[in-house]
Amino acid sequence: MDSFCIMSACIVCRLLLARIITLVLLYTYIISICIITGKEQGRTNPTFVAYFFLREVVDMAVLSRSLAPAASIVTGLLAVTWSASALTGTVVDLSLPLEYAGGHNESPGAIQFKDSLSTTPAVRSAIVLEDGKIVASYFRDDVEPEDTGPVFSTTKSWISLLVGILVDDGLLDLDDALGDVFPDEDGTIWPEGDHSFERDVTIGDMLSMTSGLVDPGNLWEDMDPDTMGGGDLTDSLAFPDIGVKGEFSYLTVSNILSYVIKERSGMTPLELATDRVFPGMGIEAGDFKWEVNGDGMQQSYTGLHLTPFDMAKFGQLYLQHGLTSADNRVVSEKWVLQSQEFKTDAEVGMTYGHLFWLLNGGAWNMPYLGSIYCAMGLGGQTVCVREDLKRVVVQMTDLTEDTATSPTVPFAATFAGMNEITSFDVEEGDEQSQKNGGETSAAGSFHSFATASVLVGAFVQVLLF
Repeated sequence: MDSFCIMSACIVCRLLLARIITLVLLYTYIISICIITGKEQGRTNPTFVAYFFLREVVDMAVLSRSLAPAASIVTGLLAVTWSASALTGTVVDLSLPLEYAGGHNESPGAIQFKDSLSTTPAVRSAIVLEDGKIVASYFRDDVEPEDTGPVFSTTKSWISLLVGILVDDGLLDLDDALGDVFPDEDGTIWPEGDHSFERDVTIGDMLSMTSGLVDPGNLWEDMDPDTMGGGDLTDSLAFPDIGVKGEFSYLTVSNILSYVIKERSGMTPLELATDRVFPGMGIEAGDFKWEVNGDGMQQSYTGLHLTPFDMAKFGQLYLQHGLTSADNRVVSEKWVLQSQEFKTDAEVGMTYGHLFWLLNGGAWNMPYLGSIYCAMGLGGQTVCVREDLKRVVVQMTDLTEDTATSPTVPFAATFAGMNEITSFDVEEGDEQSQKNGGETSAAGSFHSFATASVLVGAFVQVLLF
């Protein structure tokens, strides 16, 4: 009996020892992955490592069921803390000129970025922001950095921002239909005839391009800016043709949302932006242009003329989730997140949010591009944001027949600047040249050590059992 108890105790001790050794080695593996992942993403603070560690532990079901709920709570708290600290660390005051990072245009990534764009003659200017600072910029020889240019349909994303402000203020709801916004009790607003289809279109439908309102077949026959998209409210409501509601159909030209903003806020888009947005972004009258229709209303499908720095600030505003500075919020974080959420499948491997295009590198067989959301205008006027890299990439391009139809020119700067393996760190570039790839080798060795740890742990458990 005594020998049986002693044998049982030995077996239990060996099992416990094997489990302890395995868990220690397994945790070593997870921590190593956390550090490597954090370094790749530029997140080396202890809070991130702790968050990622606990998340991996829970995901791998290493903790017992009794500890898992508590670990999940701690993980959630750490995630919130990490997200807040990460955001706080990247909030820049957009009312001030954007700062240049140390070693601007000298990093390996910046050199590659400029070299890549110099082979695309149509690109006028491009900027890369990382952590709110300019790490790379390109300006064609005949272009001045402060030159303004038409951003075309990128204007739509600015309209989305203004709509978000009204939603935040409780002046507008995404479920509001055009018939609710323009009830027309005296019969002076809506065109003659049956417009029940248009009256049922909601604001949310219009933002996601699933309203069923489509461009008229003769859209490009008369390009008079006074009347294109609608010369006044009535014309704007009558301008689109009717398609299929619920399906993605890009409404290229329409001024309806400008009149929605005016109706619910009492201000035109320009007045609302001047009151609520432009001051916090350091954009003053005379720095930009916003074209109008024959009614004097700002166009909502195109019309803005901006500098590349204004474009970059717009992207940074969204990267900062609606903050123009640490103490000034323009639009809610909820709206920013809603804008970049999937609403519908779009075209050529992209999806659509609230007047923002959503790109996933995996869908284009370019996984290194990650998940990106963009404000995009005809011919390659783009503002793209990649949150995990804290990067904003801006491009302004000459509008030609080639750029208007090219599938690649609009993304020249995005492809060059959003690659996750591209480094805009000057010191990293210097170290890389000195060590001849030592850093990568070290990371690889660390990963190999961690993997070996797990294998050794498994072997020890079998051996001791």
